[in-house]
Amino acid sequence: MGRKFLICVLTVVASFGTTVFAETIQSNQVQVYLRPYVTCIATPSSVLVGDTVTWTSDVRPTGQAYSYSWSSTGATLVSGNTTSASYVVKYGSTGSRSATVTVTPIGITSPLGSLARTVTCSGNDGVQVNELPGIPTVDPSTPACNANPGKINLVFGQGTGGTITDYYLSRSPYSNTNSGWGVIQHTNYLADLVSPDANLTPGATYQYQLMARGPGGDRYSSITNSTNSSILCDATINSFTATSPVVYNTASTLTWTTSNMSSCGITADKTVSGFPKTNLNPNSN
Repeated sequence: MGRKFLICVLTVVASFGTTVFAETIQSNQVQVYLRPYVTCIATPSSVLVGDTVTWTSDVRPTGQAYSYSWSSTGATLVSGNTTSASYVVKYGSTGSRSATVTVTPIGITSPLGSLARTVTCSGNDGVQVNELPGIPTVDPSTPACNANPGKINLVFGQGTGGTITDYYLSRSPYSNTNSGWGVIQHTNYLADLVSPDANLTPGATYQYQLMARGPGGDRYSSITNSTNSSILCDATINSFTATSPVVYNTASTLTWTTSNMSSCGITADKTVSGFPKTNLNPNSN
């Protein structure tokens, strides 16, 4: 209750020899006004941007009607109102969030002033709002598989999103499946991931997956697009010859044999010294 009535009783006892005198005096009633004891807490204590947070108050003593007034910086009301015992909101940005509630006893007027109590829920009683990391990318480029072991260059991208604390690069020897993953690198900084990935077996298919981990959770690179996540490391150049000698401004025949190669290109290197090579015009076949 917001107020209580107390009665004070005073008993006086006097003894004179063998004679005892006693008198009891009762005072007028004393009215005592109590402010409520209030605590509050957020549930859950950690959410993502846009998730629902419920702030709940606990008020003592019970059995008394109270009015409520809630507020929280950056909060958007999801349901209910700001004048209930609980406060259901969401937040549009990351950070530590607190809420303030004012609780006032209903139906009690104190000559000493307001009986309302205001408390702020923060710290362990508040909520941490996080954002998922950006979806990272791992883009294998064309592998060099003319020798065993094969190698593949990997290009990484961070993506746009929340804080990232760890990166995990995984490789699977299976094609178009979500099984067989093994972590081959772990680092706190994307730039520390090593490229190329070596010791691959020519003729095998590999998939790569990059996971970004942060306070908001884990995000993975897509493995559904085989052009970005699967590489068939199977091309071998068996021989490469040219008509000897190669005469300037005269057609020359280049011959090569390959295994498991669907296409290739010929590039003229004009930087090698020893003879003039201007106006070379190689054709791709």
